[in-house]
Amino acid sequence: MPMHDWTRVSAGTYHAFHNAWIEPLCVGTALSSMPLFLTTTHYIPLPLEETYTQSWVGVPERWKRVIVPDV
Repeated sequence: MPMHDWTRVSAGTYHAFHNAWIEPLCVGTALSSMPLFLTTTHYIPLPLEETYTQSWVGVPERWKRVIVPDV
């Protein structure tokens, strides 16, 4: 896979210490769940792929064609 097809998703806390989750991903692949930090020690998982997929369902067809012309 060419390097320009890769990117990353990251989440972390930045207080007295740094804590980070970094997930590499490739264009066209499903997104991983990532943590949403509520405090420096507590987080909830965010199901990114399911959230974006459900959101896309609600986009009017007219705008889907503008955003992704081949839809």
